[in-house]
Amino acid sequence: MRRISKLNNVSLIAVCIIAHAPLTAQVTTGTLTGTVKSSRGEIIAGAIVRVTSPNLMQPRETKSDERGNWRFGLLPPGEYRVIFSMEGYRSSSRQNIRVGLDTVVRADIALAPLEIGQATVEIVAEGGGAIDKSDTKVSVNFSAEQLEAVGYRSFGWGRQSRGRRG
Repeated sequence: MRRISKLNNVSLIAVCIIAHAPLTAQVTTGTLTGTVKSSRGEIIAGAIVRVTSPNLMQPRETKSDERGNWRFGLLPPGEYRVIFSMEGYRSSSRQNIRVGLDTVVRADIALAPLEIGQATVEIVAEGGGAIDKSDTKVSVNFSAEQLEAVGYRSFGWGRQSRGRRG
């Protein structure tokens, strides 16, 4: 009987440890996803989808799949611009798309077909500085809402320190 009781206690502890593991995982990125269609509602497969942000070292690019779907995962929190292009269609973009921690944000688009004799040239220049390879710091971004939720002021963060007057 004692042996069964010890086995139950060990099992209970193991279940508690396993159940607690997902609660301690930290998510530090978000996801952008969407669908590319024509202005007539037709799916556009193979459209080039490009995402830019000051939070990225360089723009990322993908193509829409056979159902017009695209996805960028592991994006640091911040504001993004998504540029859509496809031969035979006018390029278009969505700006100021805010991606937060552990969020999935949709940015669907409908591209208008080009008329005969029309052409569009888009030149995109992204400002990017030189990368300092000697700087190996790791950082985590928090939104103001997240800091308020954990009560950061109770830790004395955000207060200016002043020297003692004597």
